[in-house]
Amino acid sequence: MTLGNFTIIFSLLLIILQIIILRKNFKLENILQIPVSIVFGYFIDFTMYLLVWINPQHYFIKLIALIIGCIVLGFGVYIEILADVVMLPGESFVRAIVQTWNTNFGTTKIIFNSSSHICFQKIIKMRFLNLKLLLLLKLQTTKMLSLSADNMAAAVMT
Repeated sequence: MTLGNFTIIFSLLLIILQIIILRKNFKLENILQIPVSIVFGYFIDFTMYLLVWINPQHYFIKLIALIIGCIVLGFGVYIEILADVVMLPGESFVRAIVQTWNTNFGTTKIIFNSSSHICFQKIIKMRFLNLKLLLLLKLQTTKMLSLSADNMAAAVMT
């Protein structure tokens, strides 16, 4: 699964959550988030393909790339909200929370981004842990089969 595909799936989940949160206040025009999300997901994959040659090795250069990425992303979100057109589901979901519970957009967006990051990090760790457990189980099974084969060989020899 590519990052773009994951983004599309996560965007669809956020649209469903918006429908649940907003109920009657969910406008039909918000359905336009679906094609926008699909195009955005494929654009992410295309951009990653174009920028595959960028692979900074030094920590300082990685930090500079991160700062530039945050500035570009922040400016893009600012323009998206200022234009008040079809938003990507990440911002539209936060807007649904802000409208429903009267919270501050900036604070809510930071909390949403942080909690999403923590959740995905936990999921990745659990998946890695499951993979580690699977490898351990396979290793133990191989050892047991090897011991059984040795025992059978010894039994046949005697």
